[in-house]
Amino acid sequence: MEKSIGNAARWLARLGSIAALLGLAACGGGGGGGSPATGTVRMSMIDAQCGYRNVFVNVREVRIQRSPTAGDNDGGWITIPVPGGPKRVDLLTLTNGTLLDLGGATVQAGTYEQLRLVLEDTGNEVVLNTGVAQPLKTPSAQQSGLKIKAPYTVAPNTTSDFLLDFDACKSIVVAGNSGQWILKPVVRLTPKFTGAIEGFVGTGTLGTNTSVSAQLPTGEIYRTAIVDGTGKFVLPYLESGTYTVVITSDARQTTVVTSVPVGTTTTTLNTSASALPLATSATATVNGTVSGASVIIVGTGSNAISTVDADVTATQTLTGGPTITVKTAEVVTTNAATGTGTYSMTLPVTAPAKVTYSTTLGTLLTDAAVADRYTLTATSPGEAPISTLVPVATTTTPVNFTFP
Repeated sequence: MEKSIGNAARWLARLGSIAALLGLAACGGGGGGGSPATGTVRMSMIDAQCGYRNVFVNVREVRIQRSPTAGDNDGGWITIPVPGGPKRVDLLTLTNGTLLDLGGATVQAGTYEQLRLVLEDTGNEVVLNTGVAQPLKTPSAQQSGLKIKAPYTVAPNTTSDFLLDFDACKSIVVAGNSGQWILKPVVRLTPKFTGAIEGFVGTGTLGTNTSVSAQLPTGEIYRTAIVDGTGKFVLPYLESGTYTVVITSDARQTTVVTSVPVGTTTTTLNTSASALPLATSATATVNGTVSGASVIIVGTGSNAISTVDADVTATQTLTGGPTITVKTAEVVTTNAATGTGTYSMTLPVTAPAKVTYSTTLGTLLTDAAVADRYTLTATSPGEAPISTLVPVATTTTPVNFTFP
């Protein structure tokens, strides 16, 4: 199964990202009687586009904990119920900055080490583009809630906002030929920054599965967005810094705007009158096997299902930098006992077109030196990534990976 990067294509096999927003609004305390300072924790959720028709999750509550070693049944957990919950939401409607409020509570200020996003046992499902709905099962280790990496700090007597960025594209795993679909959440916790990037892509030049992403110089995707009917996209909640905007679309040349500055407001790339065109491109299919990967287990006893937990990502390093991520493919299980599965992705052969950011964008220039050259990287939790440089052609290129 192939997922386009940025396509909110994975949360719940590459579900173009949820962000759960923690808003810590100022709340009394901190002064008299030796009482500890407090703040108000508020939460919301956001996601990017994904290569499915719908991705539904049924959210019950959020739990937070100050101790890094506390177990699920230990004391000290603070529960934040969803207002009017449980609340069933289609993650793919939470795009371009739209947030879902997940409630709030007054808490002691300080550092929190654990966070759980707790879902109901039912009501979680993915709807494929064929219209077929598949229930999402949760790995045994996530039954007490989806575990989010911490720490994060609640500042006293002030507002501290955070985002839980739920990557739908990376969070759905197909359990081989079992017919089961697994929710393997990939969620990133960040402050709710106020910077953003907006711009336009020519609607008459779009292919299918169009995705826009704000990437770091390493090619790591920080935020993704969809293109609306007017060609507009918005990449919200970005930390101050410099980003690469990468636009991908099936059978289209990858289009890149480098060195895009972001502060505390919105950086505008262009207007609809100067929308970025996407040129057509020949494509090549790259596929192969991945062996020795990590395995996740859903259920117990005779009902247990094992599935490979791995991905393969295609990147390109532009002349003079930076590196960009073009596409990621899920590894579909063929033999869980040996951690083996297969992947496949279709990539543009034409070299990417790029332009350096300025207040008035210049002309897109093709970076011919990197035409049809991709670095494929296989990743699996607990394993060192494996990378190889691959020249692709217009025919299928087999590329296999084996983790030691």
